[in-house]
Amino acid sequence: FHHLWKIFLNTLPAKQDTTILTWFEETNKLRANFRKKRLEIASLKKFKGDPLGLSSNSKWEGFFEESDLKKIIQLDIDRTYQERELFRETAIKDILFDILFVWSKAHKAISYKQGMNEIVAVLLYALYPFYVKNTTKQDTKSYETEIKKIFQAESENQRVSVPINWKEIYEFFHDEDFLEADVYQMFSNIMDMGLESFFKSEPEENTPLMLRCTSLVNNKLKICNSRLYNHFINIKVDIKVILQRYLKCIFNREFHPKDVLVIWDAVFAYDKKEEDKQLNFIDYVSIAMMEYI
Repeated sequence: FHHLWKIFLNTLPAKQDTTILTWFEETNKLRANFRKKRLEIASLKKFKGDPLGLSSNSKWEGFFEESDLKKIIQLDIDRTYQERELFRETAIKDILFDILFVWSKAHKAISYKQGMNEIVAVLLYALYPFYVKNTTKQDTKSYETEIKKIFQAESENQRVSVPINWKEIYEFFHDEDFLEADVYQMFSNIMDMGLESFFKSEPEENTPLMLRCTSLVNNKLKICNSRLYNHFINIKVDIKVILQRYLKCIFNREFHPKDVLVIWDAVFAYDKKEEDKQLNFIDYVSIAMMEYI
């Protein structure tokens, strides 16, 4: 199912002419892009100067801002899913930290906000069990060559007998050394599908998150269940406070992680066929939850 998520989130292409070789090339490209981002961020730390000197003030300001960002991210990571042994492991905490830190540095206008850690945690929870040590890395290039032979032969309507090593294929797409890069790309794509706007810090009533909640209540809920809508009005309960949590974390605070995976299946699959790509299915799940409660 996690490969379906990659398709739904446009991490892997799924057009009519897509082949496994396309997936190979795209995966290599995305992993290389993540490695480049990490190297660029690491290179920013290499400067010398006096923190009180005028010429280096801007660099030192950046240094201290970065230090504060790291503390905030680490604080949230140390509280993320700590009831689960997986998320108490140092290696997993390091992966969570790197993904959030790299994304925050690449998106300085928004940077890191609480709740992003939970999105990455669910992705890690979903992918981690399938990733393994790649024992055939040295054969990857030769493997790509063999795949190209198959496609070339097929395009020329020839028969070719090339043994496909499915173990190599699995280990390439589930290489534990690239778990961090793969989760980063999925997280980045989820944020691009509208979730990023929910973390913007504008005047509270004008944030995209609050506007989305208002539209959900005044439009969709009012139409779907006018009795419930009027009930909230009569008892003067601002349901938007609850809706913010539903939308921002895509329900991962409301359900057991295994059930969250099923809900995300539906959210991502529905959005794949929508033109605006704004995770609209979240609205309908939110209404169903309000009705049930």
